[in-house]
Amino acid sequence: MRNRQEGTYFHLISVCFVVGALLAIWAPERALAQNAAGAPKLGEVIAGGAPATNECLAQLYILRFDAFRYVIHCLQAWTEYNIGTCEPISVGNYEVITQPKRGTISTTVIGPYHLGNGDCPDHTYNFKLARYNWTDSGKIAKLDRFTLRWYTDDGLSAGPWDEVAVLAPRILGPNEVWWFDGEQPNEATYPTSIRLRAAPSGYTYRWNKVLAGNGDVDLTPESSTLAARARGLHASSATEDVCIEVSTSVSGPSNPFCLTVLAPTLEYVFSHDIPATDFGQPVGYESDIHYRIRDQFNNILPDPIPWNETFTTGVVRDYVCNPAVPPPCPNWNRGAQVGGTVDPNDAVDHVSIFATAFGVLRPSPKFPAAGSDALTCTSPGQRRLDHWQGDWRVGGPNAGDGVLAETLTWQRYTDHARHCNQVFPPP
Repeated sequence: MRNRQEGTYFHLISVCFVVGALLAIWAPERALAQNAAGAPKLGEVIAGGAPATNECLAQLYILRFDAFRYVIHCLQAWTEYNIGTCEPISVGNYEVITQPKRGTISTTVIGPYHLGNGDCPDHTYNFKLARYNWTDSGKIAKLDRFTLRWYTDDGLSAGPWDEVAVLAPRILGPNEVWWFDGEQPNEATYPTSIRLRAAPSGYTYRWNKVLAGNGDVDLTPESSTLAARARGLHASSATEDVCIEVSTSVSGPSNPFCLTVLAPTLEYVFSHDIPATDFGQPVGYESDIHYRIRDQFNNILPDPIPWNETFTTGVVRDYVCNPAVPPPCPNWNRGAQVGGTVDPNDAVDHVSIFATAFGVLRPSPKFPAAGSDALTCTSPGQRRLDHWQGDWRVGGPNAGDGVLAETLTWQRYTDHARHCNQVFPPP
């Protein structure tokens, strides 16, 4: 773009603090150069209507930048001057090629500042500054893209620049945390505490939680406030019903960062009855009662998980012995409470009665009949022996540890056993 004006040369100069983006046109012609208004350190985004400060100017020419709501961010600053006489020519104008959707662009004249390229050290100049302000108060958008360029009436231009405003502050980290009612079965797979980080750095953050369901977390900021720990306190009733916000001294709250507190539940699948002879005993049976362990949103848990049974009553005898039958009658026993780590896709409770010799158990339990797997607690014709009440919990191997996943009655019959009165409370 050649242009001579009364035998002198002209420079187009920008306010900037790093060397780069130099667009030179052969001498004797106009050129773009760079400028520094002193050497300000990087600082916070300036709020309010001040046209420019060192902190504001330090942000220039960052095409992807953190934008706080209702806080001015400096974008570009340019001027044109006569390289021969050092006289100012024009601060130019801006064209917004693509309009922002979440904020506004404004311009103002700033100065006077010295030229950072060393030209005309005895002169100072005004510059045309473009500024951005995120004004959308909505809580969904995270980015705002727009394009602008600078130009003068005599045909010089700089840009266009594709700018991206990134809404700040924002929270980064995992959006799921587990709750096992105090248990920590496997933090690698089932984290019961997660670390959240606020961005950008360099600010003092205030953390806050907003509950929109049954889910809850204990939110504890770290000493620097740049991060916080969220520990599950209660299971979510809907996805992302625990929302976290951060705010700073220069901004309102961030867009909400919403978490889900996951917890285990049980799903009964089926029962399968096995003769005692299958496991080396001549008398009795074993009933294997199968479950799947899911979270409250119906997803199978990803890795093995501990569970346990807790008996809340003693054994109640349902069978009355004939007075003519000599003691002991009846003489079957209940096993101890058990727990352990199970496959969540097939967690099995083994309920059995067996003896090492015929005639020991009275009445002698029969082997499961053909088709007994289809029997339920309400099927007619079953002969009850005994029962007791209790619950199953998930998250720990010891009785009473973890989240309550089922209350039930263990019911034993002469040739099989079942879980009856099953209630699966929400976690």
